[in-house]
Amino acid sequence: FVALLSYVGFSDNTAISKRNTNALRAVSKAACESAIEMQCYRETLLGAVRDGVAAMGGTMTWGDAAQAVAAALSSEYEEAELVLAKAFGWIGWFELNRPSYLKPKLPPSSSRLRESLRWLVQG
Repeated sequence: FVALLSYVGFSDNTAISKRNTNALRAVSKAACESAIEMQCYRETLLGAVRDGVAAMGGTMTWGDAAQAVAAALSSEYEEAELVLAKAFGWIGWFELNRPSYLKPKLPPSSSRLRESLRWLVQG
């Protein structure tokens, strides 16, 4: 934060000028727009992944696996879905416009996945 403030012209000994306030607003607006774009990308990605999983008949398996990962990582369900999407090849499939030659996989059964996650945590 200090580096950001010095970048836009703030220092410990200067008063906040209108120019500096506008520069800070511009930085904040760009960060907000970037966050909105990222959220839009995530929603589009997860929608495509869920559709692909459903086409493979794996909706229940995917949901159970996402819940297992979310519980193991103490994270949100969508974060767990992103982890699974990365691990099983769905992100590359999505980013390459869903080519037929890429075959993303479904996660293993939730009991097997929970067992593996338990082993990772406990050793």
